[in-house]
Amino acid sequence: MTEHFSGKTSSLQLYWDAHSLATFQQCPRQYQYRILEGWTSQHNNLDLDFGLCYHASLEAADRARFAGAGFEEQAAAALEVILNYDLSHCGVTKEKNRFTLARSAVWNLDFYQKVPIQPIELNGKPAVEIPFRFEVDLETDDGEAFGMCGYMDGVSQFADAIRPLERKTTAKSLGEYYFQRFSPNTQISTYNLAAKVVFDLPLGGVMVEACQTAVNFSSFERREVRRTPAQINEFLGEVKYWMKTAERMARAQYWPKNESACFLCAFKKICAKDPSVRTEFLEHGDFVKRPWNPLETR
Repeated sequence: MTEHFSGKTSSLQLYWDAHSLATFQQCPRQYQYRILEGWTSQHNNLDLDFGLCYHASLEAADRARFAGAGFEEQAAAALEVILNYDLSHCGVTKEKNRFTLARSAVWNLDFYQKVPIQPIELNGKPAVEIPFRFEVDLETDDGEAFGMCGYMDGVSQFADAIRPLERKTTAKSLGEYYFQRFSPNTQISTYNLAAKVVFDLPLGGVMVEACQTAVNFSSFERREVRRTPAQINEFLGEVKYWMKTAERMARAQYWPKNESACFLCAFKKICAKDPSVRTEFLEHGDFVKRPWNPLETR
């Protein structure tokens, strides 16, 4: 196991990121397969690759802007990332391909020219793609510390305050209904907590910048997703509860499935098999091992 796992109790995760926490909350069995054992579908996820490339291109533009570059230089930096990003291993669609990636990145920079992202400075560098890690004042029965970790897209100066930034890509229409998904939301709550603990920012909101990508257009919207101090305290208490629940399961080496979460799960067909043959179907089916490490340097 990697350093974010216990050295005393097999399969006990000590440092949790939003992805592993949300996976465990949804279904402990899915968490066992995806996080602990590292199984994932061998069919590449276009949505994930599209989002990663979009994030990386705008990160390059943010760094260029921090260094004083103008719009054209920022766009060139973003396009260089997109043109060199490997999409050959995943099937593209009319909505998501290299052209719509380039269009979305450049249109984003153009759309926000008058209100651009302004990364703050951390140790002489722009605060983009920032790792964080902190303890949560909770220990295992063996005295090991629990904590949280992850990466933020950035910490930036907006018109009236400094806020964490989270960029999203979607095929769904933007507006009130879309942004409602972030309240409550494990990732956004984690970033709010990390902003306070790690960066000593006032508790407030995360700026979510969403991009809708369609065949013939890309559209954009930013909204601040807020948490009150009481909501953050409640979230932290719930995180500690899930950590101790995971400890009990790790000690028992038992990760029960949540059948109410099976419908869209990639492991549905595995859990539908008899327990005696599930490992065989994982090893010889449509899955490969790509271990998840939230502390791995990007």
